[in-house]
Amino acid sequence: MRSNDGEGKLNKDHYRTDMPGGYLVYRGMEEGEILEANDYVVKLLGCKDFKEFLSYTKDSFWGMILPEDVKETKAEIMGQLEFSGGDDTYVCFRAKAKDGGILFIESYGHRVLEAQEVFFYVFLIDTARKKIHDDIDSITGLVGRNRFIDQVSRVRDLNWMAGNFDQYLLYVNITDFKHFNVEYGSEKGDEALVKIGQFLKGYFPNQFISRFYADHFMVYTDQVDLEDFADRFFQEVTSWKVGGNFLPKVGCYKIQGKDEIRDACEFAKMAGDYIKKDVSRISCLYTRELGEKLKRKEYIITHLGQALEQHYLQAYYQPVIRTFSGKLCSLEALCRWIDPVLGMISPGEFVPYLEEKNLLFQLDSYMVEEVCKQLRTQLDLGNEVVPVSMNISRNDFIEGDPFSIIDQTVKEYGLNPKLICIEITESAAITDQSLIQEAMEHFHEAGYEVWMDDYGSGYSSLNVLKNFEFDEIKIDMAFIRDSSERAKIILESTINMAKNIGICTLVEGAENQDQINFLTSIGCEKIQGYYYGKPMPYEPLMEEIRRKGIRLEKRLKSQLDSPG
Repeated sequence: MRSNDGEGKLNKDHYRTDMPGGYLVYRGMEEGEILEANDYVVKLLGCKDFKEFLSYTKDSFWGMILPEDVKETKAEIMGQLEFSGGDDTYVCFRAKAKDGGILFIESYGHRVLEAQEVFFYVFLIDTARKKIHDDIDSITGLVGRNRFIDQVSRVRDLNWMAGNFDQYLLYVNITDFKHFNVEYGSEKGDEALVKIGQFLKGYFPNQFISRFYADHFMVYTDQVDLEDFADRFFQEVTSWKVGGNFLPKVGCYKIQGKDEIRDACEFAKMAGDYIKKDVSRISCLYTRELGEKLKRKEYIITHLGQALEQHYLQAYYQPVIRTFSGKLCSLEALCRWIDPVLGMISPGEFVPYLEEKNLLFQLDSYMVEEVCKQLRTQLDLGNEVVPVSMNISRNDFIEGDPFSIIDQTVKEYGLNPKLICIEITESAAITDQSLIQEAMEHFHEAGYEVWMDDYGSGYSSLNVLKNFEFDEIKIDMAFIRDSSERAKIILESTINMAKNIGICTLVEGAENQDQINFLTSIGCEKIQGYYYGKPMPYEPLMEEIRRKGIRLEKRLKSQLDSPG
């Protein structure tokens, strides 16, 4: 085994130098920096030694691969890691030897995380003897990915020349299939794959059908009733009666004249993935609008790090007014993304995307830092401040320890814990009761208030009040926006009930004087909404508060609200 003199430190338990075939190790998904390679790999590409091999590949695993195959191979590896949830990959790619010859390579990779760095340990086999027509799935008997793409590319051109422009690709997938394998075993899993193949062949006779990989299938057809196919496929899958979230998803893309079939397959897959977590939808047609939306999604996800570093994400604040005094008693911190390319991105857009990718923890940690920094700055200037509340997502409790992050940051800035209030949604409390209860105990012991956000939005509101010791509940004004007497009575009863068990009440979303009058009449203790101010950066908001003649609550004692 030859070794690059880079800084990467490898665990030698992950490889053997006496393995047959080629073996190499590279670091990082993007860089693919080659750290180790055996003689088989070096000679496979026609290099005389390891030094020449590194020079020829430019020190990168991706430098081994034919340039036009790099994007697809990288996407295939990332897709397998994402869909399988594991660390093993299998891909085929073309490599170009020094003498110009094209090699067909099978690559078996294993991802390892060491010292916060990602390494890939890869076993390579030269498969030049395996022609594309041998690409047949041994379980279903369907053609594999490479043969399918080759076949469709040829047929698409023939159909196009014949004037047949109605050509479609269907991406067929079953969500949570890996859980099915775990629960019922791989043998039952293989039987399910065979059933899917048989159903597809029955519905699309004489069409091209492929098992792309794992539980992902692709169909090429010149005619399709998408809704009928999706409904019948759904009936087929549910007839297995396996229970759980075993749901089919179908993405459809109409092939355009100049499309590369590899790209067209990806568009069909993107349409299917778009509804992956939407239990109300089975099928989705790729459209230009969907494509633009998915591009924005990809941009948001991949540019989060830059947005945090460059402070494109900013803390905005909305005032909360104490009803009986009319004074500013607190602020809610809300995040706004002002991007140099996309402009203002709504939280309604970027928050779900980050939540889906388990990235909200990074955003919430950033917001804690920004809020504490702002409070410290105001105190150092001798300005009066009020407590600031911020929402902690369910994702925070799963991905990390929000209490430790918040408490450490508050201490670093020398702030009183009473200046920070923690908002947790009702849905998060219901979903992860033991996790939230333990965290609430830590927050309360350290002196923080914990509020329930979106009270009444779920189905277990009374149970949440019974099981959790929230200091305050926030109720959305939308609850009574229809102004019906029934809704008003329910809201008044809710506020009285909260007072009786020692919980403060805050209604958000108040927009006019009639709503303010009503909330005051029923004893609501705090009000938030556009009537008093929209979310704004801290300094402009405080100028607006002063212009309106709204004074701040001055005493720290007032931050310890007692239901009145």
